[in-house]
Amino acid sequence: MEASRAEQARLRLFWDDLANPDHAGLLADAGITHVIVPDSGDTPFRWQEAARPFARASVPDYLRLVFEAGGARVYALDSP
Repeated sequence: MEASRAEQARLRLFWDDLANPDHAGLLADAGITHVIVPDSGDTPFRWQEAARPFARASVPDYLRLVFEAGGARVYALDSP
């Protein structure tokens, strides 16, 4: 349980500062290859909060949009 919480805290750095290019390495080190951003329109508050950093203008260069449907998006991690 403690390891899980530590990993969550470490990955929270990504969500809090998407623009930081060092986070490409953070995601890769964690084995993450894709980031799914749900449609935040009529979804519960939890998803609205998660999707907020992904306003189209703020998506970092190390993530590439690979799928979009109904407002939900999937980004692939470009190799760091």
